[in-house]
Amino acid sequence: MFINLRDAEERNNGLKTFLIGGSFIMCLWIGMPYLIRTYLDPAIGSFHNPFLRWLGGPLSLLGYALAVWCVMLFIKEGKGTPLPYAHPKKLVLIGPYRYVRNPMVLGTVIFLLGSAFLLGSWGILAYAAVIFLIMHVFVLVEERALTARFGGPYTAYVRSTPRWWPCICKSR
Repeated sequence: MFINLRDAEERNNGLKTFLIGGSFIMCLWIGMPYLIRTYLDPAIGSFHNPFLRWLGGPLSLLGYALAVWCVMLFIKEGKGTPLPYAHPKKLVLIGPYRYVRNPMVLGTVIFLLGSAFLLGSWGILAYAAVIFLIMHVFVLVEERALTARFGGPYTAYVRSTPRWWPCICKSR
């Protein structure tokens, strides 16, 4: 699953993704929650649920691992990146993509939910909801582009795989 450093294309895609995409993710996943926690939460308060706080850490780790796994699949299997200017050349249908069409976004939202639970933050919880809504609109637009790029195989994938809620009940 690791990047083959001897393969120039894979190495370059990995480097671009982790430099450019990593900077974006740091702002989305760390920067905004920090600002929300520092400036918004003191004004709106927080919640104190021991179970949710306990659940927050593992949930954040799960979301992080899912998103990183998806990025690695884009690089290795898709021969591209999640970045808008270097899309995967091949349709990725393995790993978490077998069960849900947008696991990378799902990982991001799970990470943010876990962070909100861990910190007891109403602001980060609302931020996770806003990110999900923005990403939902983005995905609706992206699906048209993917249909144009990958044609029939992507159309069949859309028919058999849910957009947001993973379905592990079907044999794949």
